Amino acid sequence: MGLAEDKVKLVLGRDMNPTGEAFCEFSGDGANIKEALLKDKAHLGTCVVEVFKSSLEEMQRIIMMGKPVV
Repeated sequence: MGLAEDKVKLVLGRDMNPTGEAFCEFSGDGANIKEALLKDKAHLGTCVVEVFKSSLEEMQRIIMMGKPVV
């Protein structure tokens, strides 16, 4: 779908553990955002995945709120 591992950024909480939120950057010829959005409500093990369109500005707001992104 045009997603490389280094383009996935996990949001960390105050305890420096992942919050469950992540930002994913899709790029290149294989980028297929429509297919990625179809993964909304899919199961990943025992978890349900929620997928939302976002922006670089939204990730920057999360960082400005003091939440580390790695």
